[in-house]
This record gives sequence, structure tokens and C-alpha cells, in this order.
Amino acid sequence: MYIKKIAEIFNYRNMSGSIISFDKALNFIIGENNIGKTNLLELLNSVFSVGKFVETDFFNVLEPIRIVFTIGYDDASVGFFEDNFDIDDNNSITIIAEQDVVDGRISYYHNTPNMTPISFSTIRKINSLYYYAQRMPSKEVDFKKTNGSGKVLNYLIKKSLQVSGLNESDVINRENIDSIISNINDSIDSINTITGDSIRAFLDPVMDKIVSRLLMIGDENGRELSSLGEGIQYSFNIILQIIEIIHNTKISRKPEDFEERLISDGDKKYFPLILLLDEPEIHQHPYRQRSLTKKIEGLMSNANQDFLDLLHELFDIDGLMGQIFITTHSPNILLNDYKQFIRLYRDFDTNEFRIVSGNCISLDDKLYKHLLHNYLYLKEAMFSKRIVFVEGDTENGAVPVFAKRKNFDLDEHGIGVIKLDGADSVLYCMELYRYFGIKTYAIIDRDKKDKYDGAQDIFFTTEMDYEEDVYTSFKLHEYLACCKKLDILQSMIGPIRRKVSDLDVAAFRNDPSVLEIDDNDADLLMNECKADQLDKLKGSKNACKGAILAEYVTEIPAAFDRLIDMLSGVI
Repeated sequence: MYIKKIAEIFNYRNMSGSIISFDKALNFIIGENNIGKTNLLELLNSVFSVGKFVETDFFNVLEPIRIVFTIGYDDASVGFFEDNFDIDDNNSITIIAEQDVVDGRISYYHNTPNMTPISFSTIRKINSLYYYAQRMPSKEVDFKKTNGSGKVLNYLIKKSLQVSGLNESDVINRENIDSIISNINDSIDSINTITGDSIRAFLDPVMDKIVSRLLMIGDENGRELSSLGEGIQYSFNIILQIIEIIHNTKISRKPEDFEERLISDGDKKYFPLILLLDEPEIHQHPYRQRSLTKKIEGLMSNANQDFLDLLHELFDIDGLMGQIFITTHSPNILLNDYKQFIRLYRDFDTNEFRIVSGNCISLDDKLYKHLLHNYLYLKEAMFSKRIVFVEGDTENGAVPVFAKRKNFDLDEHGIGVIKLDGADSVLYCMELYRYFGIKTYAIIDRDKKDKYDGAQDIFFTTEMDYEEDVYTSFKLHEYLACCKKLDILQSMIGPIRRKVSDLDVAAFRNDPSVLEIDDNDADLLMNECKADQLDKLKGSKNACKGAILAEYVTEIPAAFDRLIDMLSGVI
């Protein structure tokens, strides 16, 4: 069972008019700051867990909030909503969630002509866990707490005592404690002689929570959890929260009612759960970000046997059945499936708010496998407002330098420069990212022009490739300074000496600007050396070399100049 689609949003914050399709397992909600990513999580939490919208949810407080969403059934979950299903699809049910006034509550209806009411208690059976970024695990994960994660830790104590056949009172030595109480009372008696009272110390007859008062939680070196990194605290607490929602559901109901909330598949019983995570990458190392996502996905897909064993031991269930929603600003947390991406953005031309779901895109398998070769870079591109695709490393290093030379800050304008391994992927990538609402451009070597000529927003080098384009844009003295930086100045000494017989080689090596040569001879020299120098420039291509060439070149090559002008709005 999973949320298949939100077909209508009316009057909820900034999201009216949005239609969103979801992946049945994992959804990454991406977009720039303050665009409304968390709004989507809170909408789902309000509908499935809270049952009420608050005043700030209403875009217009004089109109109702109306959400129409579709739940998809797996074979095991058919009948979860009392045998209600859509007329045109036996494996789904479309539900209207509507709240008329600010101080009211959400009413739920099956979206049919009869508008059959659905109780909130039935909706809550789906179980929604919202874990937001501002939570403080160090304040929650404590054996002394009696709610939230603390309740889970105390439940673990209770289970441990049951397995051991002990009561809490068994953990203390009664004879020793009685001796301590006697000594304390000797001191208290001295006070009583002054006040005339009969105050006594005695053992708590209930002696509840003794173990929880003794235990602390931390790492293997005895450091308390609060002193560990917040990333460790966050990830540990997420798991406790998953256990807590199951525990809370179980202890607050009769055994038969808890069983009724489970989804049965043969002899297996699963706990339904929608997991809403707000920026789980906070305080996490990049590799740990991706690792945490994979581990949570593993828990929700019942791929972690240790966790399954724990759930069976604690609650006599066989796993989870649900869906994950993650808001994120980090490309490191994204996995390699564009169908799991939901992007919120403002249209570059109209500034209208839009949401697009990768779930609605269907790429050819061959094309998708081709894109996977570049996916490390393409995931970062999902966070850009605009993208410039380049063929290789040298162009990747050059474009930011050219932009800087023209006093245009790519980062400030949310423009990413993405390197592809050759030009073959350019059109495919441009098509994919345009679908996600990201305006795209590309700059390609002229030797590919016949293949791409006429395509929108593609620029071609004037010469055959970047190195030749930039070489022909150099004047001699700037090129010599660049050669010194690239440590290839020696290759120019022979040709120069043939034109300048009295060249002071030592002084020239130290400072190429000492060379005195007329403009005509300088141009002739650059032309004569072109083939040899291009061989050197094209050897061992890398972004650093591309950036150095871009920094020293006399004039920015025409294609790159036009590209930067396009990005900055000059043309």
C-alpha cells in the first residue's frame, strides 16, 4: 500500500493547483531554499497523522483546504479500506480530504458520487512518522525519558527483564540498601531532635524505573550520546522512532485491534508506515548521507534481517510495508533513479510555482543506461536553476573562469556546469532536465556540429575543439605567460630563437614578458607553432589546464563569450 498520487491541492499554502505522482518505495523532494519542500511533508503528515490543518496552512482562510489523493493497493493490502476501491481501478482508492474552516478538522470521503465517509481512525491505520530536521536527539534518546525514544528504550528494558525472568527490584541488593537507609536515618534523627518531627528515609515500595535511572547511552568508549556527532544522534533516533510508532500503536490497543491494523500476506504480518524525513543529510558526511538513505530503504523494504528479527522479537510482526519521502538539498543523498525525484521550482520565464515528478518520465532503457555513466554529475545538476553541459574536463574548468572574467557569478545565479563524457549524452541530458524544469545549455566542439546543428541552446566552438578555439584567441605574450604557468615554456624557445637571435634565454625563462618582437612576427610565430602546441595542450586534458587557459587567453573565444552573455541576460 502506498500513496500513488495527489490529484488535486486547493488552498494549501503555496501548492494550489499541483499534481504530484509518487514512486511506490522512495521519493526525494528537491528544490531550492524556501520553495516549499517541507510544505509537502507537512501536508502528508497533516492528512495521515494529525487530521487537521492549522491556520497557517490556509492560503485563504475564507476558503476550505481540499486534497484529493490516491492510495495504491498491493495484493496483500486489498480491502484495507473496508473493500472500497475506485470504479475504474480495483487496486486503488481515491480519497478527498477537506477542512472547511480553520478551527475544524479534516473530513475524509471516498471520491465517488455517493461521497462515502471514511473515518480518520481508518486513515491513521496507514501510520505516518514525520521526522523533522530541527529535532534534538540528545534530548530524546535517554533512558530516563518516558515518551518518544525514551519510551522505546524503557520498553527494551522491560523486554530484557522478561527474558531474564527478573523484576526491577531484583537488580538491587536489599541487605546493602537497608544498611544505607539505616545510616541515613541516623543522620536524619539528629535533625528530628531539633525540629521535633519524625521524618524517615525508606525504600520506594514501587521501585519502578530503577534500571532506567542507572543506564546511560553512548558509544563504546563510554561517551554520552549528547557528546557524539549530531549525525550519529540523528540516524540512531530515526530507527528508535520507527520502533516507537509500532510500540505506541501496540500498547494503546487490544491485541486483536493491533492485529487488525496489520497487513497480512499469507502467514506474514506487516506494519504499514509512511516515513517522512526532512533533510536527513544534516550533520552527515557525504558518504554517510548516501549510506543512511540506503539503510533506511533497506529497513522499509525488509532487506535487513537483524531489524526483522528485532521487530519479530518485540512485536511479533514480520516487517514493514510502506513508503519513504525525503526532502534534501544534497546530491550525495540521491540514489540513481530519476523516477524517485520530485522537483519543486519556479519557472525561469514566468516565475510560476511548479512541481514535476520523475515518476511521470519514461526513458528508453538504453538511454537510461547511457545516462548512468554521467550520473555522479547529473545528480548535482538537479539542484541547479540552469545547467551548462560541457563535453569534458577542460571545458568544465574553463566556463566558470570565463564567467568570472565577465563579472558574472554562476553560483549566485544557481547555474551548474556539468561535465559529460563526450557529446553523445548532451541531447538526452538536456531533454531530461528540461522536463524537470531546469533550463539547459550546452557547448560542444565544432566537429560535432553536423549532428546537433539546429538544436536549441547549443553553442559550438569556432575551431574544431576547445584547445584550438582558445589557442587561436591568444596573442603571443599572453600565450607565453600561460605556457610558463603550464610548464611548457621550453617548447617555445627554439621557434622564438629562430626569429629573435639575441634572445636572453635565462631571462626569458624567468619572465617571458621580456621578449621584444613585432606584432607581425608574433602572429606568424603563433601560426607556425600551432600544430606542435595543440599537441601539447591536448595531452593530459584536465579541468585545471582548462581553467589556466581560460584565465590567460587574450580574448574569450566567441562561443564561450556568447554563452556567458546568454546566461547573464546580455543577449
